[in-house]
Amino acid sequence: MNTDDTGFASYTADAPPHVTDVLREAALKMTGLAKHWHTDVPRTASELAAWWPTMQDPPSDKEAPSNHDGVWKCPYHERLLVTLAIFLTRPAEEQSIIIEARKDGVYWRGDDIAFFARVWDETLRMRQMGVEEYRKSIPSLCMESMPESKD
Repeated sequence: MNTDDTGFASYTADAPPHVTDVLREAALKMTGLAKHWHTDVPRTASELAAWWPTMQDPPSDKEAPSNHDGVWKCPYHERLLVTLAIFLTRPAEEQSIIIEARKDGVYWRGDDIAFFARVWDETLRMRQMGVEEYRKSIPSLCMESMPESKD
């Protein structure tokens, strides 16, 4: 893995590397970053590399690997590397929120934990209400969250 002038990792080969190979290599270096370990977080680099993609949403079409003049660009791999590095530096309590939200089908993308907790709550609320009913409630949600006027 090399870093090009854009700061993104690039790979040279006939095919892009598998995401777990990239994560395993990085996890060997990143495990030293971990300040806290939630009990559900795998401890070895190989186990962590296999587990982390299950904690993230699948790659979008925009994150497909692409080859430019023999150099692979892998946006999905990059996203997983960044979120793993952030996750490992979070306290166990925050890791727990991320893990529990994932069990509800809500994926974390490196957001601030207070913001993410709100996303999780709102996602569950939307699922319970149904999308159309939830959309109708959005103006009232916005009004509830606005500070009161001091006129």
